[in-house]
Amino acid sequence: MTQRVLDDAKEQLAAVEGGIAVLQAKYRDCLAKKEELDNKYQLCETRLVQADKVRGTDKIRQDNTALIPTDKIQYHGSTKSS
Repeated sequence: MTQRVLDDAKEQLAAVEGGIAVLQAKYRDCLAKKEELDNKYQLCETRLVQADKVRGTDKIRQDNTALIPTDKIQYHGSTKSS
């Protein structure tokens, strides 16, 4: 009886350890994807700054802030449905 309980516990432990290994692999993949996206973001940001310089604009881009001219903003009524 005691051996049977111990064997069941060992099986459960093995299953949990297997799940942990899968989650660790997914985590590493997500970290790699995040780094790739960060690199692409930096490249795009650099290209935007360079494009602004080529066009001769003096807009400043920083911290994901978008500059929107106020004449481009329109109100289209309530967004709540009755």
